[in-house]
Amino acid sequence: MTMRNHGSYTYRASLIRVDNNCALGDIVDKLGKYEDIGEPEEFEHLKCEHEKRTRQKKQGS
Repeated sequence: MTMRNHGSYTYRASLIRVDNNCALGDIVDKLGKYEDIGEPEEFEHLKCEHEKRTRQKKQGS
């Protein structure tokens, strides 16, 4: 859905492929970063692991 802009950490999302018009901005950058993580299932797994580590740290304090 998104494409990384060359030589940067920003992304773009094509609106019309033929004319190469693109959407830009913070929301597209955020979406691109999520897509780099992987599929929604992979993201959910990473989120659960992060929450487990956070709970363990709080219990250890």
